[in-house]
Amino acid sequence: GGNSPTGRLVFRLASSATDTVLLINAPDARWYFNDDSNGSFNSTIVFNNPMAGQYDIWTGSYHRSSNNPARLTISEF
Repeated sequence: GGNSPTGRLVFRLASSATDTVLLINAPDARWYFNDDSNGSFNSTIVFNNPMAGQYDIWTGSYHRSSNNPARLTISEF
């Protein structure tokens, strides 16, 4: 496992202007995807007992506009 003191690694992509999409390639070479979470258009992926290594993160939106502001947060809790 990784070095997370809490045992949970949380990736969240949030926007009040667009419907976000989050895609992560984790250290186990598996793909993880989330569109809507917690009753909102925001995206969240949680890793319980996260793996050590590289996480490749892709963010996107369902809106065709090139101006889709969003905030990516990564936390342990």
